[in-house]
Amino acid sequence: MNKFTLALKNEFNKLLSVCKSNVPAKDKILPILMNKISMVVIAFMIIVLFSSGSSDNNSVSNNNVTTNTKKTISGTGPLISMVKKGTLVFDSTTTVGNALDNYQFFKTIKWSEFEDQQKRKVVEFVGIVDMPKSIDYVLNEKYDASTVSQLPIHKEILLDTQVKIQFLINTDNESFKLANAAIETEGDRFLKVDELLTQLYKNKPLYRIYDKVNSAYSSDVSQIFTKINSEKLEAAKKQFFAQYRKQFIGKYIDLVRGEDGKCQLAVEDINESSVKIMLTMKDSNEQATTYNLNIPINLRVDSPQPLLNNQYDIRGDIISDAIPNSANSYISIFKEGGGPIIYIHGLCSARFSKD
Repeated sequence: MNKFTLALKNEFNKLLSVCKSNVPAKDKILPILMNKISMVVIAFMIIVLFSSGSSDNNSVSNNNVTTNTKKTISGTGPLISMVKKGTLVFDSTTTVGNALDNYQFFKTIKWSEFEDQQKRKVVEFVGIVDMPKSIDYVLNEKYDASTVSQLPIHKEILLDTQVKIQFLINTDNESFKLANAAIETEGDRFLKVDELLTQLYKNKPLYRIYDKVNSAYSSDVSQIFTKINSEKLEAAKKQFFAQYRKQFIGKYIDLVRGEDGKCQLAVEDINESSVKIMLTMKDSNEQATTYNLNIPINLRVDSPQPLLNNQYDIRGDIISDAIPNSANSYISIFKEGGGPIIYIHGLCSARFSKD
């Protein structure tokens, strides 16, 4: 700026010296005219320069105001394009754009560019997680379709969850680095940059969703499994008696006293819920009385596997007002030596094997 002012001053001095010289007036006209033209040009340049400086100051002032808030420059700007075409160190087999834009569990995505307060250029990605789709994926990965179909909807894990990732642009405008990443749910932030990006690149639900599903559904799944196992066990019991019923039916002999024993019995029928027995008992006078009993039984197994191997443990309480002293008496049927053994506790206190 000073050099233009000095030039203008020099031209003015030249004009003054020409005017004071003893040269004839007609010879002064051309130098005076050239000098004035030079002064006009210099003055114009000074005006332009001042005008340019004022514009710069206004621009800085405006920038200072706008960068106090996050301002989106473009949704599809050149910096966004550069980041999306780039790769990250932990996985260079796909681009950032391919990994994030094609993540199957985002229902909406948004890219933006902005400058922070320190004039750093930032590219930001925000993805809103499709929670119902994520939960369905986790449940179907862990359980079979019949289990999943019985599960309720837990609304507390359907809250909107967003993933926010920021990339810092280097000053060359041709490279970038990962700045931070976060999972945000209802204001909570979970900062695990590498872990988060790894999950997204695997195209699977976020680990946090797995944790939420496990916590929310553990009790429901336990109840369903208990119900399913109970149904399977009941079906196995029916199948067992349908297959092995005949091995129980027939006459049984007292293993110790034989025909001279106090009790004689015969099994007339048996199924998963009861056994029909014809029990003959002798009193102290050797007088025999026969009782037809229908005894409720319980096939005591925890799983179908023993039944598949023809292993069993059956017990039933003998409840009969017609039999004297029958209180606390019960029947046990179990496998021993290849065949069924019946033990009548209380009434006969004897073991019987099939005749």
